[in-house]
Amino acid sequence: MAFLDKEGLLYLWQKITSLFVKKDGNKVLSDKNFTSAYEEKLKSLNNYTLPAATSSTIGGVKPGTGLEVEPDGTLNATGGGEADSVDWENVKNKPTNVSQFTNDSGYQTSGDVQQAINKAKEGLATEEYVNNKVSTVYRYKGTVANKEALPASAEIGDTYNLQDTGMNVAWNGTAWDDLGADVDLSGYYSKEELKPIENSEIDKIVAS
Repeated sequence: MAFLDKEGLLYLWQKITSLFVKKDGNKVLSDKNFTSAYEEKLKSLNNYTLPAATSSTIGGVKPGTGLEVEPDGTLNATGGGEADSVDWENVKNKPTNVSQFTNDSGYQTSGDVQQAINKAKEGLATEEYVNNKVSTVYRYKGTVANKEALPASAEIGDTYNLQDTGMNVAWNGTAWDDLGADVDLSGYYSKEELKPIENSEIDKIVAS
């Protein structure tokens, strides 16, 4: 089986790019070339100065006190002036107790907290439930020569390794259950069968 390696990819790219260039060296990707007329038109352009904005003119603006402009043009209000340094004692109509806040009715009392704790406890797993779950997990018990060497019965979850097959088996309550199966890899390519594609094969692909 052939695959495309680095050298083959470079060769293929050279073949592809050669299809887009004429023998005289002129590119044929586009007929819209930059002409002398376009160059003269660009030379005739002048830099434009944005006028300052007024009540009747749309123009440029400058950030004032308490404003900032980020590199992407976003205008932010940052605050400023004396409002940032007003003492709490000088604030008028300020609340004086917790009950004046509008979200006071949503506060939890100690009784509400205890009720929530009790309700959460109801959903916790009991010791019996945990023990039942633990008793059904796999427990490695050791290695035996083959299935014939396994005990006639065991506890659910007891697991053994079989030396003759390398398989693991577990007791399901009535019989020994295989925990895996052999995988047939004969249909897969081996490392030795993988080879880089040759340039001659790439030539045939491009030519077609």
